[in-house]
Amino acid sequence: MSVSINTVMLGGNLTRDPESRTTNSGNTEAKFSVAVNSKRKQADGSYSDEVGFFNVVVYGRTAGPVMDYLQKGSSVVVEGNLRFSSWEDKDTGAKRSKIDIVAHRVHFVGKVDAQNVPAGPSQGGVDTEDVPF
Repeated sequence: MSVSINTVMLGGNLTRDPESRTTNSGNTEAKFSVAVNSKRKQADGSYSDEVGFFNVVVYGRTAGPVMDYLQKGSSVVVEGNLRFSSWEDKDTGAKRSKIDIVAHRVHFVGKVDAQNVPAGPSQGGVDTEDVPF
């Protein structure tokens, strides 16, 4: 029996304002980056702070509220899956790769004007089922 699981959940703050575009197929896409802080225990027993930066992409009906309500510094919890992409650099010919998080749900955390929060199944957030894979 073979098992494949590709699920990710992370919480952090946007490092920049979301950017939006329309794909060739006419679907709306929004991209943003999330910084996630964590502590790592060192060999001497002390702790050091670490920051991870993760690129997130959302499609369809989730992209609109992300663009409307989130900005640099906004706190979010993202649920989704990992997507691996690879290509050859046009200038150098070197192989490049990246891993993005394709979000199925984006939960808004922290201060959000109650009048501006979109209605939806998750309070203060949006989710979608029309994410292309």
